[in-house]
Amino acid sequence: MKIKCAFGIHKWEGCRCKVCRETRDQDHQWNATGCRCLRCYRENHEWILSGTDIENEYQDGYFLNGSGQCEPEYEITKHYNIYRCKKCGEEKREEGKRTYREI
Repeated sequence: MKIKCAFGIHKWEGCRCKVCRETRDQDHQWNATGCRCLRCYRENHEWILSGTDIENEYQDGYFLNGSGQCEPEYEITKHYNIYRCKKCGEEKREEGKRTYREI
């Protein structure tokens, strides 16, 4: 690292310093969809909720309590929100709440 970069005097090429590769949040060079910077790879998606999903899983209580004692079995229901970027169409899932029900 050059001494100038240590004192905050960078040679900016868009959002990235040519010398030390530090980034800043301005002058990005976005790809065709506008979702990823071609220099620093920062993402700039516009997520919208496109749906929800529910997943059920069954667990033996022995594994849930971790103490090695026999426990009843559980049904675990996981709720997911599904988001889609309105610029590029990429999808992501985020887990919401979990519910446990003894079987």
